[in-house]
Parts: sequence; structure tokens; C-alpha cells
Amino acid sequence: MFPNRSTSSQFLSSFLAALNLEGISSRTTSAGFSFGCRETCNVNTSFTEGLRRSSTATVSPYIKCIDNPVSRKLLKASMLGQNEKIYSLINQGGNPNVVGFMGRTPLILAAQKGHVDTVALLVAHDSNINAADDFRRTALHEAVCSRFPRVVDHLIQCKVMINAYDYHGSTGLIYAAELGELSSVRMLLQAHAKVDHVNKYGRTALIQAAANGHYMVVEILVQSNADIHHNDLSGNNANYYAYNYGHIECCKYLIKNGAKLDELAKSMGLSEEVVRNKIYASRPENLEEVYF
Repeated sequence: MFPNRSTSSQFLSSFLAALNLEGISSRTTSAGFSFGCRETCNVNTSFTEGLRRSSTATVSPYIKCIDNPVSRKLLKASMLGQNEKIYSLINQGGNPNVVGFMGRTPLILAAQKGHVDTVALLVAHDSNINAADDFRRTALHEAVCSRFPRVVDHLIQCKVMINAYDYHGSTGLIYAAELGELSSVRMLLQAHAKVDHVNKYGRTALIQAAANGHYMVVEILVQSNADIHHNDLSGNNANYYAYNYGHIECCKYLIKNGAKLDELAKSMGLSEEVVRNKIYASRPENLEEVYF
């Protein structure tokens, strides 16, 4: 089982203190996944520990690159979606590409908080739309993981790199599939996202969707020619994870579209009869007709 990743409260407190944001409520992304690279939507613990050990206990090493107080205020304003203030700060010489805590730019912070108008404003003032933070996460990653499809749509319209991948090798499409964000999945596929991109764990968008029981996402990915038979680094495919985590409807759909029942039984260490009975319950004999 892969650990659910959540942003370190100690790091977040330091960040807020460094930006003079005490008292401001900050929302962190959480979806409560039981499987699959949920750690990819959050800071990898061991990697974060490495960062701590290689720096002082304060946030100062991460904000030395803020070039002036105006740019520092710009980070705060972008986080809060204060568009008039952002416009004023940029006119005062604020750098829209300033890098703050953990490598995050004003655009990444605005996307993470769902401020679509702020994202548009920053892009219009030459903010680097493909800038990545210390974990190689872009504004697109943050918008997808924070469940803001309007921001995703705007970034796509601005020609963001659709297939950019982060520290874990995961693209926006992999995250959208894992979260069951159907609208974002559709937009990314229409923008020619690679449907079978493989992250560092060997997992594709289809594996993530099936493992989390997102039937409609599984359906659209299969219709987009996702590889049903692809195995991750553990040697398991989408059908294995759908069955293993009890997402039987996803199993039925995958089998109807080419997944092999005998391969599933073998990977589970069970007989075909046992697997068939679980999937088809009261009518195990009828494998050609799958109920949705």
C-alpha cells in the first residue's frame, strides 16, 4: 500500500510565516486514496526529509531567490487571488516569475488555489506557464490535483505543456484519472495528452482510474485506446487493481473490452471459477453479456 501524501504542517506553517500570512486559511489537496501513486499528489516524505536535512530548520533557504519585497508581496497576492494588487505590484516592478517556497511561482500558487482570473492575469504579464517547482510540478499539475477544471481549461487554451511530468513521472492526465476528474480527463485527452504515459512506478492513467473505481474515466480512457494489458512495475494491470480493490463494474467493462479473465485469475492466485463467480455473481455462465 502506498502512503497518502499530505503537505507537512511544519513546512506549511513555516511557509505562511515566511510570507507573513499568519491567520490565513490554506487548503491542502486531499482525496483519501487507498491505492496507487497518491503520494504523487503530495510531497514524498523521504524526499522532504532529505530537503530538511540539507537545509536549516527555517524556510529561509527557499526564499532567498525572492529578488525584492514587491515580488515577495506578489506571491502572497497571487495565493489570495488579489488581482488589483497583483496588477499594481507588477507595475511597481514585481517579477511575475519570482520563485518562492519549494520553487513555487505566483502562477503555480494561483492555479493551486483555483483563481482562474489571477492565472489569466499572470499569463498575460508573461508568467512562465510551464514553470515547475522543486518537485517538477507545474501549474497544470496543481490545478488538476486541486480539482479546478476551469483553471485546467484556461491553461490548456494558453498552450501549457500537456505532457509535462513531475518528480514521480506523473502527468496531469494521470492525476486527473486517479482523482476521477472526468472533465479534466476529457479536456486533456482532447488536447492530445498521452493516454499511455507511464510514471516511475509503471502506472498509467487507466491503472489509476481502475484502481480507484472511476468507471466513467475508465470508459473514456479505453475509448481513447488506452492499453488495457499494460503492467506496472509490480507486474499488475488495470483489471488486477479493479478486481483487487472491489471495483467490479470496472472489471466487467475491462473484460468486455479485451482484458483476459484467465490472466486475472492467475495474477490473483485464484481459480477462474472463483473470479468469474465474484464478477458475474448470479449469472456466471454469461460472460458475453456484461451488466453496467
